[in-house]
Amino acid sequence: MRRCLFVSTILFLAPFFSACQQETKVSQAKAEPAAETAKTQKILVAVYSWSGNTRHAAEIIAKTARAELFEIVPKEAYPEDYKECINKAKEDIANGVKPELTSLPENIASYDIIFVGTPNWWSTIAPPVKTFLDCLKDYKGLVVPFVTHGSGGLANCEKDIRSAVPNVKVSTAGSWPGRSIDKADDAIAEWTKSVIGK
Repeated sequence: MRRCLFVSTILFLAPFFSACQQETKVSQAKAEPAAETAKTQKILVAVYSWSGNTRHAAEIIAKTARAELFEIVPKEAYPEDYKECINKAKEDIANGVKPELTSLPENIASYDIIFVGTPNWWSTIAPPVKTFLDCLKDYKGLVVPFVTHGSGGLANCEKDIRSAVPNVKVSTAGSWPGRSIDKADDAIAEWTKSVIGK
């Protein structure tokens, strides 16, 4: 009699155990994709450009990385005349001038990667970029320099950026000649992908 009751009880509860197991499998299946979803990187491309060459590179980087683009703009613009500009830049660099900027990005700490673009002026970074770097002193993400130049390459630009933010992780810089920047789109895009891991 007891044996019959035990068997009857098992048969009665079997559908409930089966349903419970199926529900657990469905829950696990729903949870797995969420666990595999990678965190989307938040990226900023900050650039100072006098002639437009560095801005062109910045636009390619921003498009490739799906990043926000921020232009570094000094309140007092550098002269439009080339010779006047380079003379003013030489004077500012020699005197360690950090010109006041019109604005800075909001919530800079929220970005995972910040690309920082500058022309090579007298073998170093443009003074407005030096001002911008002051807001990255406590930044916890990755700074990625990029440079456009006449014929001087990177010169001291990467080194000087590292010196300006000594406690920040700085990647190896990208560098392209300004005179042929419109022919460097593919190279800039490939470099950008290598930096962000895509």
